[in-house]
Amino acid sequence: MDKAYKNSGYFMLLLIPLVILGFYKTYFSQFPDFNEKITMFHHLHAAIASVWILTLIIQPLLIRHRRYKIHKMIGKISYIIFPVLILSFIPMMLRIIYSDHPVNLFFPIADCTLLILFYSLAVYNRKNTPKHMRYMIGAAIVFLGPTFGRIAPYIK
Repeated sequence: MDKAYKNSGYFMLLLIPLVILGFYKTYFSQFPDFNEKITMFHHLHAAIASVWILTLIIQPLLIRHRRYKIHKMIGKISYIIFPVLILSFIPMMLRIIYSDHPVNLFFPIADCTLLILFYSLAVYNRKNTPKHMRYMIGAAIVFLGPTFGRIAPYIK
């Protein structure tokens, strides 16, 4: 692992408080009594996105601690997790389509496109470690857009 990236797992840990902060008002603050607008699809999306974020945290830490076999196993499991993550965006996008602001669909479509691109390139370059790492970091950075997009309106 390149020295510059050996702490990337710790950087990924920042996603946890940022996501909680970003989605606090619309999701986490309602636990356990969610309003009627929060559906089973929202819970599925939250669960699979959480699993994906944990994967983004765990994978570089496994490499740092030379746990290559487990890293490869989780990487193969991601072949299932990732498509489910992308599919979990569809109900969220449908909600935007049928809202008063369908123009806001641009952002989730752009995020999905970038996620698919970065993940696909990471898988394609899985034997080229520097490229693989960079593409996975790119996939993690995509999560910052929706997160900061929900935090920004509350910063005064």
